[in-house]
Amino acid sequence: MSDANYFDFALPTKVEFGPGKIGILPEELVRSDFDKTAIVTDRGIKGAGILDGPLSVLEQRGIEVEVFAEVRANPHAESVKESLQFLRDHGLDCIIAIGGGSSLDTAKAAGVCYANDLDDVVQIQQKKGLKRSLPVIAVPTTAGTGSEVGYWAVIASGNEKLSIGDPAMAPYMAIVDPELTLTLPPELTLWTGIDALTHAVEAYLSTLSNRISDILCLEAISLILESLENAVAKGDDIKGRGDMALASLLAGAAMQHGGVRTAQRAKVMMLDNP
Repeated sequence: MSDANYFDFALPTKVEFGPGKIGILPEELVRSDFDKTAIVTDRGIKGAGILDGPLSVLEQRGIEVEVFAEVRANPHAESVKESLQFLRDHGLDCIIAIGGGSSLDTAKAAGVCYANDLDDVVQIQQKKGLKRSLPVIAVPTTAGTGSEVGYWAVIASGNEKLSIGDPAMAPYMAIVDPELTLTLPPELTLWTGIDALTHAVEAYLSTLSNRISDILCLEAISLILESLENAVAKGDDIKGRGDMALASLLAGAAMQHGGVRTAQRAKVMMLDNP
C-alpha cells in the first residue's frame, strides 16, 4: 500500500448549511447555554441592516448581545486587540462572527487570545498547548475564504501578513446560509469566487494534500466553474449562490490539510467544463 493511502483528516467545526439556516441561531445559543454573546463584524454589515433580524430575535429570547462593528478590511493585529479588549470588557461567553473573511479571522484570533489570556496574535504562535477558543459561531456573508471551517487566520502585523493557525482556533460552528450572500455586489461576487477557486486549486496541488482533500477540491472547482458566472450575472439566483457558498466551504476545509503555500505537486486535472 502506498504512502498516499495514509493520512489524517479533521474538521472540528460543526456545519449547518442551507438557505434560511440563520434562523437556527437563537436555538443553537439556547441549546449551548450561551446567554451573553458578542457579534463581531464590520461597519458595512451593520449599516446594511443584516444584523437587524438576528438581533431582534436574540433579544426576544433573552440573550444578551453586544456588537463590535469595528473590524477592518485585511484585518490587522490592532483590530484583534480592540475586539479582544471588547470581549474582556463585557465578559462574554460566545462570539458570533458575521461577515467576510476579515470578520471571521478577527473573531477567531480574538477568541483564542481570550481563552488563553494572550494580549497579541503573535503570542498564539509562541504558546504551546493552547486551550480551545472561546466558542465562535462563524456566519459568512461572502463565498470566498472558507474561513468559517478553518483554524487559520491571516492577520497583518506591522509590515507583515501572518498566517496564524492551530486547531484550538477552529470555530465552534459554521452557519452557512446562501441567502446572506444574495445582496453581494457583482464585483465582490466575482473576486470572492476567484478567491475560492484559488484556494481549491492550490490545495489540490499541495504536497500535503490527501485523498479526502483532493475530493473536496475537485468538487469545489467543479461547482465554481458551473456557477460563478451565473452568481455574478444573477445575484438573486439562490442555486448559484448556494453552489458558490458550498464551493467556498469545501475549499476552506481542504486548505486545512493541503495548505496554500506548498503547491509543489504537479497533477493533471480532468475537469468537465462545457
